[in-house]
Amino acid sequence: MKVVSVFVAFLLFSFSSENATDVYKRLTNSLRSAAAVSVAFSMPEAGISGTLYASKDNRYKITLPGRVIVSDGSSVSNYFSARSQVVISNIIDVEGEISPQTILLNFPESMRPTLLKVNGRSGPGEIWLRLEPEEHSIPVEEVRIRLDPETRSKVLAIAVDDGLQVRQWDIESLTIHDTVDSTKFELETPPGTRVVDMR
Repeated sequence: MKVVSVFVAFLLFSFSSENATDVYKRLTNSLRSAAAVSVAFSMPEAGISGTLYASKDNRYKITLPGRVIVSDGSSVSNYFSARSQVVISNIIDVEGEISPQTILLNFPESMRPTLLKVNGRSGPGEIWLRLEPEEHSIPVEEVRIRLDPETRSKVLAIAVDDGLQVRQWDIESLTIHDTVDSTKFELETPPGTRVVDMR
């Protein structure tokens, strides 16, 4: 499963009179110090919510209603509770492929900030930082990051446009970790779960 930029800037940061470039630099500098991140999110269009734990070494665990996806860096295990089944497949290493760690922890510095916009005249409105890739460095057209309008200190949502659709993740909570807890990547399934190994 490709988690496209799912979460491009799940990160707390603040700014006052900074421009888009300043905000972007602060973001990338902060991400470099993270060994892992844990996030609670929702996807309004799909009507679902879930959690993500990801590390820089390409491991991640995504928990969704009725489904758990775990990657050990070389393969992905998809557990479907309704079917009581785990499907295991290889990760195909494609240049330019977007996966959780490339977005959350190895944020591509080839993105350029093009807009810091405030919508709304009677109040703080919405603040969006728009990023575009340099010469198709990643397979997205743009990333939009919505910031808290009052504190201007945290990311509220991420919207990723890949040219075919726009996917948005609303951020409910985010924690940045300086160490990796490997137990977070364990996949626990009930007895009798059927395993389909497609590697």
